[in-house]
Amino acid sequence: GIGETNYHFLVKLPSSEEWEYAAQTAYTFSAKDSAQRISCESQTGGVTIPDIGYKYNFGKYFDATGFETKSYGNDGFFYTAPCSAFKADKYCLYNMICNVAEWTSTHGAYQPVYKAGRNEELATLLKKFPTSPFAKMTEKEIDSYLNKYIIIKGGGWDTEGDYYLQPGANQYFPATDFATCYIGFRLALSLVRNK
Repeated sequence: GIGETNYHFLVKLPSSEEWEYAAQTAYTFSAKDSAQRISCESQTGGVTIPDIGYKYNFGKYFDATGFETKSYGNDGFFYTAPCSAFKADKYCLYNMICNVAEWTSTHGAYQPVYKAGRNEELATLLKKFPTSPFAKMTEKEIDSYLNKYIIIKGGGWDTEGDYYLQPGANQYFPATDFATCYIGFRLALSLVRNK
């Protein structure tokens, strides 16, 4: 059986891959879907915020012609929303792709840029953007540079459009001395057998 001496809990930031897997399990982004808001009177001091059909707390949204169809406060919250203001997904996870973007434990890119021989994807990118700062760097230098940044996943209350609300999208932020009102974190909890 599971005894206190046989197992321990490991608490950490999820890797970008773990975060993405969790977000994809219930991801269906639609700016305005069937109503998914739940009552949040207890978090708003008894004030009922009307449910106008948004599933997520995110920023502005534009249609194909560039017309703004959603502004910041249309989902009921101009900035961050209480954690449980929107329904959880089928795995009981709240706000996987909205409210605030989230830190992961992954530095740099999924794959190291440096390989034995030229990286074809990087070569193609440098041809498209010859004035990029990377154009004068070796692959090892680029890899070292990218590893100074941590991957942030999911969009936040300030996200415009739906690109960063997609589980596969990455944002890169410096790992030190960086705090904002639109980036938060979520913890991953694992049960690990003692050795």
